[in-house]
Amino acid sequence: MRFINWDKIENCTLEERKRLVPYISQLTELKYEFERKGIEGFSNYIASGANLFEKQALQLIMQGYMPEVCEKVMFHLINSTHFEGEEYVKAVIFAEFALAVQKAPIGVQELKLLLSSYLGTEFLELPMD
Repeated sequence: MRFINWDKIENCTLEERKRLVPYISQLTELKYEFERKGIEGFSNYIASGANLFEKQALQLIMQGYMPEVCEKVMFHLINSTHFEGEEYVKAVIFAEFALAVQKAPIGVQELKLLLSSYLGTEFLELPMD
């Protein structure tokens, strides 16, 4: 069960949201790394400077916890850590990424769409027919 404080997301400034666009690209690269190297891809990310929340989230997955447990723990951590602004949105995006990769194969475009949706309509790039 996800509890997302949408007020914190809405209070994230446009400039803060813009800074998260490259982060979403970084996560799609991490998805490729995970597909190529499996769990080792996550280990490399952790070693290369992941923040404490990212480390804990990936360790839950790497240790084989069920998706439901990972989801609860990640969102409990997000909401009990007093993240604010950009940091809060970044943590929510990372949790969404980790859960999407853990639960089922997801395409890059679907992943970008899912993660970008937290930034608002200004950042959502939908293909037009």
